[in-house]
Order: sequence, then structure tokens, then C-alpha cells
Amino acid sequence: MTLNHFFILAGAAFFLGIWRTSKLRLPMLVVSSVIGVYWFEQFNKTIPALSFWLPTATIALTLLIWTLIVPDKKIALRQNWNTLLLVGITVIGVAATRFLSVPNPLLREMLVPRMQMVVVFLLALGIFGGILLWARAYTRIFVWGAFLALLAIFVLLKSPFLNRILSDQIGASSKTWIVWLGYSYFAFRIIHTLREHQKGIEMRVSLAEYLVYVTFFPAFMAGPIDRLPRFLQDLRTAERNSDADWLDALVRLAWGLFKKFVLADSLARFALSPELFPFIQGGARFWLALYAYTFQIYFDFSGYTDIAIGTGRLIGIQLPENFAAPYRKPNLTQFWNSWHITLTQWFRAYFFNPLQRTLRRNAKKLPIWALILFLQLATMTLIGLWHGIVWNFVLWGLWHGFGLFVHNRWRDAFGAKVAAWADTRQKENLLNMTGIFLTFHYVAVGWIFFTLPDRMILPALQLMLGLIA
Repeated sequence: MTLNHFFILAGAAFFLGIWRTSKLRLPMLVVSSVIGVYWFEQFNKTIPALSFWLPTATIALTLLIWTLIVPDKKIALRQNWNTLLLVGITVIGVAATRFLSVPNPLLREMLVPRMQMVVVFLLALGIFGGILLWARAYTRIFVWGAFLALLAIFVLLKSPFLNRILSDQIGASSKTWIVWLGYSYFAFRIIHTLREHQKGIEMRVSLAEYLVYVTFFPAFMAGPIDRLPRFLQDLRTAERNSDADWLDALVRLAWGLFKKFVLADSLARFALSPELFPFIQGGARFWLALYAYTFQIYFDFSGYTDIAIGTGRLIGIQLPENFAAPYRKPNLTQFWNSWHITLTQWFRAYFFNPLQRTLRRNAKKLPIWALILFLQLATMTLIGLWHGIVWNFVLWGLWHGFGLFVHNRWRDAFGAKVAAWADTRQKENLLNMTGIFLTFHYVAVGWIFFTLPDRMILPALQLMLGLIA
């Protein structure tokens, strides 16, 4: 994201915020979200031939999943035909930019296919969507098929080996691989609704509302990962923004702007990275680079989150918080309750808790410590793989999974004794500061696995410990 992108994003949100009480608000959000999906693809510098089709696939997947989760399917189709028409017109409008005599300032990087191909694709999408709506007896099979397809796409995108094969098949250059911008976040929102549907929870949401929820442009690229019921509460509230709302949104935007473009970008100049590591000499210089990266990744990510929350607030959507001073937490459990909060909650709800219930029911003889170790390692490894199916992210996940296990065992064995020892304010402060110091450095060392490829990790650890100069 550049400053120009920031001001376009904030300007669009401000305009939509003015229309918050209008009946046109939802249709305007639909159009802006669809256009936003195509606009974000301009950040993608990979395969030009996919610059139109990947955003179109995002919209198509969203429409198809809605047909699976919505109850009263025949009634739903009659009530939402106008949204289908609006989306189709918007997509065709985007495709029509190929006929402009001057480059489109918003979509100038897009390689738009022939209009006939776009029309045929939309007709095929409509036919397939109609089949899903009418084939009610097979909805359960289609839901599982959609769930598995989303996971398969994720594996293809995150695995360098599989991605490279796929890139070669579509004629990409040898140095290019497929990047589907925003896929991780909109897929998590879709999977959330699929899993709730499988639990028997009815998703009474219009197509327009669902499309805005999945592709909500302030949170499309970097989250937070909102839940549908909470999102709908704000979306269905037609109240004017108060002066306090405008002020809070602008302050949040300014703070996010400062974090991202001043603090994070300044730290990036000397933060640990694969490009910088070969030139680092001495343990002290390595620690400086590691500290810089530790704060850079926080300011960068939390800055994006502040921008998302601020733009959402302008529109009237209060997105959930994603960070709560994570580096000031006295243990690793509290750190993960404060770092990328919505991601942690998502994995806890849809992986950790279901797996825990299954193991407790089917593996009753498994010792409690073994159960906790497996759950923590499995969950954190999966979170690591979510960033990319490569070894360094696996090691990062295992590092945090093991750390969470150790803290859990320490708390059960010594938590009560330590709390009893800290019977004065001074002892309590000492205990808290010690915990913050240890947790911060455990997390910081973990960032080595996160930012460096696996071939650099061992030399980096040796340099950090002073074993090599």
C-alpha cells in the first residue's frame, strides 16, 4: 500500500459514510466492494493474465457459497435478483474499461479479456448458481465440496512447489508464481459461514449483505476477520455518524498512517530480512536487526489494522480489534490473546476446540500433558502453514506451540505458588516485568524462523548466540 492507495481507500470510505442513512447505502457498498476487489489486484505484480480472473473468481465464489448457506432458496432467488443484476453490471463495467482510450487510473494494471468471454463466464456462473439453489437435496454434498475446494486452493497458493507447477501450466514466467490477493481472509470468512451452516445455524442474510461481508474492502487485504452476525448488526444500523464517530475514525486512520508509513517503513531499512542477513556482522548488530524487525512487523500489521478499522468506522462498521499491546504481555498465552486476535479466535473456534472435544471423547487414556502438547503444536503449526507451506513457517509454529505448552505446564505446576509469593506490590511488579522481558524475547527469537528462509536459520541462531562472528 502506498500513500495514494491510502487516500483512495479513506476517500471512498468517507463518501460511503455520508450515505450511511440512505437506502442506496447497501447497493453502493456492493458496487464499491466489487470494484475494490479488482482495485486491490493492482497491488499484485505477478501474472497479468490473471489480473481480471482472480478478482472475478473471488466474486463468483462468494455468490456460489451464498446459494449454499441461505435458507428458503427459491424465495431467496426472487428477493435477490436485483443484487445479481447489479453485480453482473458492475463486472461488465469493469471489463468495459478495456475500451477506454486512456488508461483507467484505478485499474490501469489490469489485463481485461474480451467481453464475450466475460459474458459467457457470467452466464455459466448464473446457470451453476441456479443449479445449487434448486438442487436442495444435495446441498450437504455441495457444502463439503466447497469446503474442500477452498482448502485445496489454499494449499496450491501457499505451497511453492505446487504453485510453481500451476504457474508453469498457465504459461507464467520462470520467476513468477500465482498470488491471489486477499484469498486467506475472504476464505476464512466463507469457511466461517460454511461451518456455522453445517452446525444447523440458519444464515438469514441477503446476497448483498453477504457479498459486502466477504469482500468488505477496508478489511479485504489484511483483516480483521469479522463474524457474520456481528457484522450484520452494524450493516443493518442506519444511523448517522456522530461527530465523535468521525473524530474516532480520523484519529484511528492517522495513527495507522503513522505506524505504517513512518515507524514500520523506517524500521524496515535496517530490520532483519533475507536480503540484509548476509551483511550482518557480530551478535550485537544481529540483535539490533532482530529488535527492529520485531517492532517493524508489529507497526506494519497493526498499522494496516488501524487503517482498516478507521475506514470501516467511517462507513459505520465497527470492525473487531486485532491487537492489544501484545509485547507488553507477561506470558505467551496472553501474547496470543493479544496478537492477531481475530485469527487466533478463528483457529480456536474451528480447529482447536473441535479437535480437543474429539480427542477427549475418543482418546480418554491420553495423558493430559500429551493432549495439551499435541493441541498446541498442531494449532500453531497450522497457523504457521497459513502464512506459507514452507519449513521456516513450520518451525515458527512449532516454536510457539512448544512455548504455549511450557507455559501451560508451568502455570499448572507453579502458578499458585508464584502468585502466593508475589504478596507485595514490588514483588508483583518484578514478576510482571520478568514475564514481559522473557515473553518479548521468546517472541522476538521466533521471528527469526518467520522472516528468514530455512537455510539461514541455523547461521542466524549461531550469530545471535555469538558462536560465529
